[in-house]
Amino acid sequence: MNILITGGCGFIGSHVAERFFKEGHKICIIDNLSTGTKANLSVDYDFYQLNVTDKNCEEVFRTNNIDCVIHLAAQVDVAVSNADAYLDSESNILGLINMLDLARKYKVRKFLFASSAAVYGNTEDLPIIENTELQPVSVYGMNKQVGEYYCRQWSELYGLKTVILRFANVYGPRQGLAGEAGVVSIFMQRMLEEKEVVVYGDGTQTRDYIFVEDVADAVFRAATSKVTSQIMNVATNTETSLADVIAALGDMHAIKGVRFAERRTGEVAHSRLDNFLVRQELGWQQKYSLREGLAKTYTWYQAHWTEQATAAAIDMPSNSFSRWRPHIENSGMFILMLLFSWNSLYGGTIDYRLGLDYNYIYIGLMGILYGKKQSLPAVAFSAVLFIGTALARGGDFVSIMYQAQYLTHLAAYLCIGVATGYVRDNSERIAADKQMELDAINSQYNFMRTLYLECNQRKDELHSQIINANDSIGKIYNIVRALNSLKMEDISNEAIGIVGKIMQTDGVALYTVNRGKTYWRLKVQSSGYGDDQAKSIKIADSEYARYIMDKKRMFINNELRPDSPLMAAPVIYEGRVIAIVALKNLPFENLTLYHENLFQIVVMLVTDAFTKAYLYDKELEDQKYIAQTEILTPEKFEDVLEAVESRRQLYGQEHLLLKVIEPYGTYEEVYQRLAGKVRDEDYVGLRQDGALYLLMLNIPVAMAAEVQQRLSEAGIQTSMIMGGCDDE
Repeated sequence: MNILITGGCGFIGSHVAERFFKEGHKICIIDNLSTGTKANLSVDYDFYQLNVTDKNCEEVFRTNNIDCVIHLAAQVDVAVSNADAYLDSESNILGLINMLDLARKYKVRKFLFASSAAVYGNTEDLPIIENTELQPVSVYGMNKQVGEYYCRQWSELYGLKTVILRFANVYGPRQGLAGEAGVVSIFMQRMLEEKEVVVYGDGTQTRDYIFVEDVADAVFRAATSKVTSQIMNVATNTETSLADVIAALGDMHAIKGVRFAERRTGEVAHSRLDNFLVRQELGWQQKYSLREGLAKTYTWYQAHWTEQATAAAIDMPSNSFSRWRPHIENSGMFILMLLFSWNSLYGGTIDYRLGLDYNYIYIGLMGILYGKKQSLPAVAFSAVLFIGTALARGGDFVSIMYQAQYLTHLAAYLCIGVATGYVRDNSERIAADKQMELDAINSQYNFMRTLYLECNQRKDELHSQIINANDSIGKIYNIVRALNSLKMEDISNEAIGIVGKIMQTDGVALYTVNRGKTYWRLKVQSSGYGDDQAKSIKIADSEYARYIMDKKRMFINNELRPDSPLMAAPVIYEGRVIAIVALKNLPFENLTLYHENLFQIVVMLVTDAFTKAYLYDKELEDQKYIAQTEILTPEKFEDVLEAVESRRQLYGQEHLLLKVIEPYGTYEEVYQRLAGKVRDEDYVGLRQDGALYLLMLNIPVAMAAEVQQRLSEAGIQTSMIMGGCDDE
């Protein structure tokens, strides 16, 4: 499937992406990297750096044919949600609506929404089941409740299949990077930094802590199951206090101290979620206990906490000088003008020889460089210098304020300051507007270029697959052309080789079903399937054989039972199972959903070949057998012998060829005596010498005497034929 994970570079999202990738699914990720990082991921994925509210998200849906959306992108900090409700609502509500609408528009098969235990609020009934009344006490919990409502409405109004998973307190590796912190990650970081642990409250508050890999497994099962329109808790159904968590962490690393602070607003006192529904509906089971999960998390933090400290140091603001630079330069210019006045008290800053007041240059320069924020202070400084110089020359303040020449001079300062400041500020506004337009164009260009490069990459990958890959369309076509034969034995031989080549294994076997549908009989097997494997399998005694016969579908040995093949698929003709293709010894990297689908497709091709051969045999039945019997004519029997000999040379499979000496009589009479003594998969036929022969498959030469004795007791005398010559 094509899986879209929003927030896929984050703490939970990265683990979910890895879980799907291991099963052979294609991963697309939308993330604005506000809290996540690409370094969290080590698998192949298509990445789009977008906010989930961005309209460009539609291009992701349009170009990737998304099958399932897993919506994990969210603002997850309860304290931040209470401090900035608008920010929390924008991320957790508007982003969800955008994803729901695009999923509806592009006919996504399933939509998974990550909700939270925060929707329950403070409730005294523990464990909390899914139909408990919702009473969230934080903005975060409220928005998650609203998000659930939107998911249900989109399901009812538009038929979008939605599943809501309410996560308990998730912890594990990668949590806490870039502010996406939980209590476990915060405690571990403070421990490793040799700082005291801060507990908000008295430490008796409890939570249901669940390891992130268990959460990722639940998400995977929900996405790949047939469950829809369901709300399920993803939790351990275990209540653990903060004090117990600290004690467990203390066993791994010495804690410098614990400081208790006032409990924060909007946090529940006790929480434990019932997980019966997720276990029943998805077959999910908790794999990691709290101590096992904490141990894995601690190991990861030991290896990464220095990197986090370095990243935090890089994020520290370093632009203090840039902020103060205009003020420093303005003050420096003022001091320079003051020195001019001191040097020439009579003239001040005015050069009468040039008819120039240097304050004009000072004010204009500040306005041009920094706008009105610095030009107006420069006007004030210049006015002080001008008035101070006039007073120093013997004038008084009142007369200065009433003389036109002085007022005109001061007005000129103000005009120059306002004019140059306005020009600078206006140019900055225009430049800022143009930069915003340019940024928008660049953002659109970069997004479209990403899509273009991705399409080119996919084109190249498809081209390479068609030309070079072992499972390419071209190579599969060339391989399966060998199934064009209409002879059943040839198809049996070729099917084993074809399945082995495509699935990259030498452990392939073909079984046929006897007429009574009670046994599977080995028809042919490749060398790597194992000589110790049963030549006959009683269906009633084999669980996987019963499954295939009853369900008529492929069997996958998920539990890796040694008495069963890794994969087995039925060959079905006219609604009944006539044969089974089984695999063993698959390479570990081929134990994926992709190879399961590939095997199923190959078996479908084999089924088509068998179907054509059956129809061909049915049309030529009169020419194939002696009348009123199932004795093969000489021509058909020689074809079977040739195919069986080829099978012996290719796969080392033994067979026994016996010549009937007695009794004599008509072919019908002889066949009636033989009918109860040979198996469904054995052959009775004539050769050119007119004698009757028995061809018994998967019978070693060492058993010839035993078989002949059994036939002799039934009154049928035979001699063994070796290499087509009598051995009498």
